[in-house]
Amino acid sequence: MAPKKTALANQLKRYSPEDDRKIREMWNAYEPIEQIAAAVKRTPGTVRQRVHQLGLKRLNSVARALTWAPKHLAAKRKELGNTRFLERAYKWREEQRRGQAAA
Repeated sequence: MAPKKTALANQLKRYSPEDDRKIREMWNAYEPIEQIAAAVKRTPGTVRQRVHQLGLKRLNSVARALTWAPKHLAAKRKELGNTRFLERAYKWREEQRRGQAAA
């Protein structure tokens, strides 16, 4: 019977070029770190370290807005670009707040 892999063994496993490609692609698509980690079979912490090592950046404002923006708007983020997406997301949120205040 083969020995069971431990969490430490997974952490020590090197990243393949395919893993790095997936991480870059998913990071740039603003996928949550947990989904990226599942895709490359790593822990979220080790993926965060790899993202840092690769020098990947993304706007925190966009990542946060994606957590509350409506799905139809979030789906258009890439098409709209980050600036227009943020403008529309904040406008939508303001309209939602006004609607709740009026009710």
